[in-house]
Amino acid sequence: MKRKIKKHNVLVAATMSAGKSTLINALIGTELLPAMNEATTACHVYVQNENRKSGFYGGALRDDGRISRISSLKEGDIKKWNSIKGIKKIGVKGQFQGRLKYRDGLVFHDTPGPNNSQDVNHASVVFDVAKRVPIDTFIYVINATQVAITDDRNFLDEIISNLHGGIKSPPIFVLNKIDMLDPEKGEDVGAACKGVQAYLVERGFKDPIVVPCMAEIALCARKRINKEKMTRKQGWLLSDFLNSGEKNNSDYTEEAILSDEIRGKIRKRVLRNKVIDFLYFFIGGISRFRVKRAVSMSGIRIIEELIVLQREEGK
Repeated sequence: MKRKIKKHNVLVAATMSAGKSTLINALIGTELLPAMNEATTACHVYVQNENRKSGFYGGALRDDGRISRISSLKEGDIKKWNSIKGIKKIGVKGQFQGRLKYRDGLVFHDTPGPNNSQDVNHASVVFDVAKRVPIDTFIYVINATQVAITDDRNFLDEIISNLHGGIKSPPIFVLNKIDMLDPEKGEDVGAACKGVQAYLVERGFKDPIVVPCMAEIALCARKRINKEKMTRKQGWLLSDFLNSGEKNNSDYTEEAILSDEIRGKIRKRVLRNKVIDFLYFFIGGISRFRVKRAVSMSGIRIIEELIVLQREEGK
């Protein structure tokens, strides 16, 4: 008899162009969701981890009840579905890569950025999903270069009013695109995290968890590890980071704002992963080790461990 796997639903929200879809791609370990510097999510999209040999399959539900199915999803299929008027939900299943690979039943829910001027109803999709789906983990993505903009403040106020009491675990706030900060202009990652912490407390979130992250770097590194095709821009981005980020030894994961209890639990898990990365120095050589280290430096592993921790504590 097949064992029933309990789902762990992770709702990911953000204002437009914060890097939400890129973050989900980095977490699942492959470039599945469309991600550009514009509104790319038009409806509710969920991606569920499922133990299978390879690849993803899925379907799109239309307003009239018809379902379009694809047994082997290719890059661009979800983007095509997203562009079709009348598609209200897209469901995808397949095996994740990276730390979350063997976490069957883990489901990421992607929702539209609420400041998309093309559709004033996008903000309501987030709250509609939260009403229909029991949210076990809530992740809110903030663009490090656009903190406290009006759309962001308004959306956080709506979250406090509509979601905060129904979220089972403490929200995880991801300060994304920290690689876009300029240290020469005094833009310090640690100070940025503390500034976001103060901003969130002001908005009504008590003791917020804040994790600095470079989602695009994490995604590019994982694509290189998995030997997936990368765009020329992605190749340049990763190479530049490996040359400059490593040279500066900029591991921002220690800048995360966590309680002492959570930090202690996460540090042990992250340290274990770093030891495994070090083994790649002997197995895969210095080049593979450097790319694995880029994943650690990106902050993505702290987010993964927080999700795993919340799932374990929620059982």
